[in-house]
Amino acid sequence: MSAPILYFKGAPSAPENAFGDITTEDFRSRLDKSPVLIREAFEYMMDMKTRPDTWAELDQIFNTCDPKIQSAQDIEYLYEHLSNGYLYMSMTDYPYPANFLEPMPAWPVTEAVKPFEPIPVLG
Repeated sequence: MSAPILYFKGAPSAPENAFGDITTEDFRSRLDKSPVLIREAFEYMMDMKTRPDTWAELDQIFNTCDPKIQSAQDIEYLYEHLSNGYLYMSMTDYPYPANFLEPMPAWPVTEAVKPFEPIPVLG
């Protein structure tokens, strides 16, 4: 996959969700269950927006230096940041290390799904 030049809302050349669909398939091709697990994690995180008593858990999960999650908006920012990370990995899924966005290993999607291997899919 490369940059989504023509994959934007209302583009006459591609379906609106094509970019996300391609990214999802990129992850699925490396580990079939990874899109399901990523979606479950994002849904869990977004559910936390309405439960301030759980915000400190996100600080622990993401090992922030000090409490960073202090509002529902902070969780929205975290969601966007992580979502963009998955999209960037898919766009730069090269067979060699790259360093023009952030330092990434060869095949970053393959590396990103490795932690999901032992996790069972629920339901």
